[in-house]
Amino acid sequence: MSIDQRAWKLIWHADVTPKIRHFFWRALNGHVAVSSVLYKKKLRNIPLCPICNDHEQTIEHMLLLCPWVEPVWFGGLTYRVDRQQISSLHTWLRDCVIIGLNTKEERSRISVHPSAQASWAAPSEPFVKINVDAAWRKSTCHAGASIVIRNFEGRFLGAKSVDFQVENALIAEATALWEGCKFAKERGHNMVCFESDSLELIQSVRGSFDRGSWTLYPILTLIRNEQRYVEECRWNWTSRNCNQAANNLASLALSRSTEVWVERPPTSLVHILCKDGLPCPHHA
Repeated sequence: MSIDQRAWKLIWHADVTPKIRHFFWRALNGHVAVSSVLYKKKLRNIPLCPICNDHEQTIEHMLLLCPWVEPVWFGGLTYRVDRQQISSLHTWLRDCVIIGLNTKEERSRISVHPSAQASWAAPSEPFVKINVDAAWRKSTCHAGASIVIRNFEGRFLGAKSVDFQVENALIAEATALWEGCKFAKERGHNMVCFESDSLELIQSVRGSFDRGSWTLYPILTLIRNEQRYVEECRWNWTSRNCNQAANNLASLALSRSTEVWVERPPTSLVHILCKDGLPCPHHA
C-alpha cells in the first residue's frame, strides 16, 4: 500500500506522543490486531467487532466507522464521519492532508494584513468579506462563534451568532470558519474572502500541515467541502484590531442561542461598523 508522503510527514511531525505516531504507522501498514486480522490468522472464531457486534472489525471500522467509537474520536470536534466516503484509512488520511494543496500558487498564498492597519478594509469588487471569530470558556468548554458579512463598499449584508461545546479555542475558531462557509452558501455568496485573526487556523486551511494541529483536520475537511459551493474563495489573516466586529459578536454569542441578522446589524455592532468608517444601515 502506497502511503502519501504528506501523510507520513503529518504523522511524524504531529505534536503527539511517540506511541501515537507509532500506532498510526502500524495502522496504515495493517499491523494492528483487529478482529478481521486475527480471524484470518485463525486466532479468532469470528471477525465481528467486539463492541458493536454488527460489522467486521477492520482498522477503518475500529477508528472511523463503528457507531460506538465515533463519539469518542470525533464528538469533541462536532465532526460526523461520512461512511459512504470511507474506503480505507489511508485514503481518508490522504484526503485530509491534501485538502487545499492542489496548486503551488494556492499553497503559498496567505494574505496577512500589516499590523499597522488600524481598521477593517473592504474587499475588492465583486467579493464579499466574511469576518469570523470565536470566544471560548475553558471552564465549561462553551464557545460562541460569529460571522459578519460586508461587501466591497463596506455595506453590512448579514451576521450570525452560534453557540456550541468544543474542546479547545483553536477548534472553536475552526468551527466559526466552518459556520461562516455554511452561512455564505445560505446567503448565496459565491465570491468570498474569509478573514480570521487566528493565524494558525489560516495557515492550516491554506495548507501548512506540518505546523498545524492534528485535531483540526476533520473540521478542515468540512470547510473544504463547503468551499465547493463558491466560485472563488480566499483565506486571509488579519489582526484582532481589524476584526473587532466579529470579535464583539463572538463574545455575545456565549450568552445567546443562534441568531441571524440580514441587512440590518444587531445594536452591539453599529458602533464598531461605523468606527470602521464605512456605511452602515440603522440597526434592527
